[in-house]
Amino acid sequence: MSNPLLLQLPNTFRAFYGGFLRLHKAQQEAVGPILKGKDLVLQAATGSGKSEAVLAPCLERVIQSGRKTAVLYIIPTRALAMDLKRRFESIITERLGLNLAVRTGDIKRAGGKSPDIMLTTPESLDLMLGSANSDLKAFLFRVKIVIIDEVHSLIHQYRRRHLVYLFTRLERKTGLPLQKIAMSATISRADDVIGFFGFQDSVQSVMASVKRKIRARLLHIKKEKTEIPALLNDLYDTWQYRKILIFVNSRVACDRLFSIVNKTGKFQGVSELHYSNLKPLERKKAEKRFRKRSHALCIATSTLEMGIDVGDVDAVLLYQPTGSVAAFLQRIGRSNRREQEINFWGICCGDCSGDQLVRFLALLELSGKGKIEFHSDRTLPSVLSQQVISCLYEKKGSHLRLCNLCFQISTRFCLLFSNPLKKNAG
Repeated sequence: MSNPLLLQLPNTFRAFYGGFLRLHKAQQEAVGPILKGKDLVLQAATGSGKSEAVLAPCLERVIQSGRKTAVLYIIPTRALAMDLKRRFESIITERLGLNLAVRTGDIKRAGGKSPDIMLTTPESLDLMLGSANSDLKAFLFRVKIVIIDEVHSLIHQYRRRHLVYLFTRLERKTGLPLQKIAMSATISRADDVIGFFGFQDSVQSVMASVKRKIRARLLHIKKEKTEIPALLNDLYDTWQYRKILIFVNSRVACDRLFSIVNKTGKFQGVSELHYSNLKPLERKKAEKRFRKRSHALCIATSTLEMGIDVGDVDAVLLYQPTGSVAAFLQRIGRSNRREQEINFWGICCGDCSGDQLVRFLALLELSGKGKIEFHSDRTLPSVLSQQVISCLYEKKGSHLRLCNLCFQISTRFCLLFSNPLKKNAG
């Protein structure tokens, strides 16, 4: 493959892009700014190769630095960490000869004593900053680049404020500003990300979202037990759909629909469940079976909205509308990732089916105009008090008594803040 980027990425181009027939816009435009050390906000459609777009230049910098530079890859969920490991471990460790580490709440895989890149969650990063482990300390001192994946899921929660504090602590530890790279398929406003996370003035934005036509079909279901299998049979026979993903809004609905579709119809015996209450190993096995089968159905909650690769999907069904435009776009974006159209079926049911239809129409209208929810910044004193305790724990030793005192004060403060009725009690 002949490509000008080959000269910029002599070590990583073939490893990451050798299997691509052509590079997406995101992959072409992200390389230059990252190699120059600039902060970057990357918005690109689901399945457009965002991870490859940032990993190739970031690891090129690691190699060219003689492995004096390390990368911290922040993800919102442990499941996404394991999926990224499955997809890129052989490229990073075998083809590039670098060390990949994964550190989440229930997994600690070092990938060698000196990781060159680590996949982790905000909570695990907090623990690492306070760890006395010499290998972890050495790794954190080498971190010059931070990648924030699926940033839309972090920016409107307490975890965004948490990450801001963690990045500040990390920069004070290393004495150098971090190069920050944020990416998602659904960013409402790039300026929000830039401002919230304190990106450099030279930050660049790459907006490479592919405008895909949404083929929306809205249905009203009255009798689940008979109409759902009939609908799926019709999608199989008439529409020739073999891989279908159904999103629901609750675990109860997940279990109910699964009990129906796995007992009768074209998807009997080839249906999977995916939600947070399942054990990680069960979810991983469900993802693998769904990905490998040519004929399968998966019923999921928000756990499959982000990032996890489950292969090509012929159509997405939303069982009742989502609560936000961002979630709507994430879910329907899982369908026909390599095509110019999205096959989406919206199902209305129950006593509120009329309201659900209006909400579906509103989601289609807003998403068509590119309007995604914006949430203003909030003051979260509970996060600040937690970070005070975390910083004191990091120092340990003579500060332990002070840490205990701060814990008591912070707990009292948070209780009062969360319950205004008790403010006059103390």
